[in-house]
Amino acid sequence: MRVYAVAFPAFADKDRQRISAIRERFDRLAAKIAPHVTLVFATPVLDPSGLARHVAATTRPAPFECVFRTTRVEHDPFNREYCVFLVADEGAREIVALHDALYTGPLASELRTDLPYHPHVTIARCTTEDEAHEVASSIGELEMRAWVAHVQVLASVDGTFVTTDAIGL
Repeated sequence: MRVYAVAFPAFADKDRQRISAIRERFDRLAAKIAPHVTLVFATPVLDPSGLARHVAATTRPAPFECVFRTTRVEHDPFNREYCVFLVADEGAREIVALHDALYTGPLASELRTDLPYHPHVTIARCTTEDEAHEVASSIGELEMRAWVAHVQVLASVDGTFVTTDAIGL
């Protein structure tokens, strides 16, 4: 079983609907998982309860606001896709701090230093770079505010993501 730690930013209804409409059209995972920021990528090192204990021991004590203003296109070398990200501007430092704190202790060996970590919400997965840039440019100007108040531990079970724990910040 592979487990993850993610944050589900609480967007305003109009922003959540806009993100959902884009994801339903361009992200094959839209029906499986809500818009999220991945903090710990798929790992077999800890079971769900072990990851939940680790998250509880390393998370910050207060919720924080994020503002997403830009998009970014990146190539995913694992799936050979081009992803469109909503990039966190404000709140990015807090997300990176969570990510870095979580990749300590039992997860220290799991940290990928060969891939930079960019705090983001994936909104599209495209087969070509041109298609990804078209999707990104179609989004236009952004100012999507959201609150991050929990880190959730998810388990991937038969291609479905199941929340096993939610740890408040």
